[in-house]
Amino acid sequence: LDNTMTNYTMTGTESESWFYLIMIAIEGIGGNILEDILGLPEHMKNKNNQVISDFLCKCNFTIKNMTKIIKRMYEKCKQEIFFNQIRIYLAGSHNRYLMNGLTIEGINETFHFVGGSASQRTLIQVYDSLFGIEHEGYSKEFLKSQRVYMPKKHQKYLIHVENQPKLGKYIYSIEDQQLIEMFNNCVNQLKTFRQVHLGIVYSYIMKFIKNENNNVHGNKGSGGTNPVEFLKDVINKNRMALIQNQKSNHL
Repeated sequence: LDNTMTNYTMTGTESESWFYLIMIAIEGIGGNILEDILGLPEHMKNKNNQVISDFLCKCNFTIKNMTKIIKRMYEKCKQEIFFNQIRIYLAGSHNRYLMNGLTIEGINETFHFVGGSASQRTLIQVYDSLFGIEHEGYSKEFLKSQRVYMPKKHQKYLIHVENQPKLGKYIYSIEDQQLIEMFNNCVNQLKTFRQVHLGIVYSYIMKFIKNENNNVHGNKGSGGTNPVEFLKDVINKNRMALIQNQKSNHL
């Protein structure tokens, strides 16, 4: 994280630069298991439980480091600057101030894009699929809708992972207590990551919203959700993904 820099910002502030760098660092750390995930079906088929155990250790370590990185948001991204100067640039072209979208001179097309959202990052949705974290209702629909903002190859990879045999189902079926504990530890670490994210939402957004009219987003997140309700729902789905909390027909 301390060896990267932002080439361009809209506000010229260190806060904006640091905001982006935190997310890039999370991608850099969290992406180190992506190739390993593709090999899991073969390992499950051959009952290579030691390899799966090593993989879960790596996942646990990775998610812990992702959490350490997101906690560093407070170091150089000032809360008031984010809310008052940076956040408006994350509003996209589909909000109450751009009811007719956005047109660009020389392009015969109108753009209706929601604002930037962490849900547009393929990495987090991959982790959900890996650990069998299933969303419902609005959360599910919103997460699905954000995939159009992902690169095509990212979308293809995510769909591939979703269609793989489920790791949790395999571990449940062999009743290996050590693997169950390791799997659940990873799910709990992911829940902690999201709890920290929720804390950042409170610190950088919710505590500054006096009413719906004091910013371009109203009382919504830049992606158009109520960020507190959405994250609380996602955290709850993490709890349900723990193997001891699941019935076999849900795995």
